Amino acid sequence: MLKHFVTFGQEHLDVDGLSLQDSYIIVEADDFSGIREKIFELRGDKFAFEYPIEKLEFYLAKWHPMFKREHCEIALKTGE
Repeated sequence: MLKHFVTFGQEHLDVDGLSLQDSYIIVEADDFSGIREKIFELRGDKFAFEYPIEKLEFYLAKWHPMFKREHCEIALKTGE
């Protein structure tokens, strides 16, 4: 099972219209193509980057406190 985390840009919004810029989600699947499928199910092409979970600690250390909404359960289902 692979785990990746997905980041967002300033223009990416949740269903309440709040910016997801300071947020990330974790996606799990059996393979890379499954990871991409799940991301696109949730967001369409409205996300910034995805990285292997092994890089999460590095990014949190480098960019923290950028991730203010650290892996919270946020409403993501929007293609707008």
